[in-house]
Amino acid sequence: MKEIPKAMKKALGRLANEAYEIELGRALAGLREEFDRWERGEIAAFDLEAAIHRFHQGPARDLFKRYHDNGIQKVVVAGAIADGILDRTKVALEVLEFLAGALSFWEQEQASSDRR
Repeated sequence: MKEIPKAMKKALGRLANEAYEIELGRALAGLREEFDRWERGEIAAFDLEAAIHRFHQGPARDLFKRYHDNGIQKVVVAGAIADGILDRTKVALEVLEFLAGALSFWEQEQASSDRR
């Protein structure tokens, strides 16, 4: 397997962190609702604690593993671009060229799932 240039690794790492923060923020919005319910007295502190635990063991863990596996950063970043999590227009041209094959894969996956 061909070694990824150091500058490209850094660029992929920055993009992976950016996508991770965006997705984590979206996932935390659901947890925010649980805090709001607790503040309104709709659920007990124990229920809120259970929701936090479920969040940590589920969505938070899944996102962390996805975005912190350096072996698949190329695929994950391409997926984030294809899904619109990352703005393609703000990604450097050389990164888009490097990701061309992976982007093509994700776009074909999206097209086939849209047809279902």
